[in-house]
Amino acid sequence: MTWRIVDVHGRAFLLGQHQGKAWAIEDHCSHADCRFSSDGEVTGGVAICNCHGSEFDLFTGDVVRPPAKAPIETLPAAMVDGKPELAP
Repeated sequence: MTWRIVDVHGRAFLLGQHQGKAWAIEDHCSHADCRFSSDGEVTGGVAICNCHGSEFDLFTGDVVRPPAKAPIETLPAAMVDGKPELAP
């Protein structure tokens, strides 16, 4: 899966696409001080924190697998000319 880091008001978000749909999630696990971009992975439809194994849905930010209990922030994203972009 291809994604990139984007800065939004000083906060890092991952922006990518899965099955032709754009997504944007906060690059920080809600359970531990870990970043998906360096301490985890983004595969299939989830972001996985390898610090403790929590998984989060790429489109909603919801916890798919604990121990995390709180969701992560998502931003609106859309496909523009075949590439994922943050929605205005």
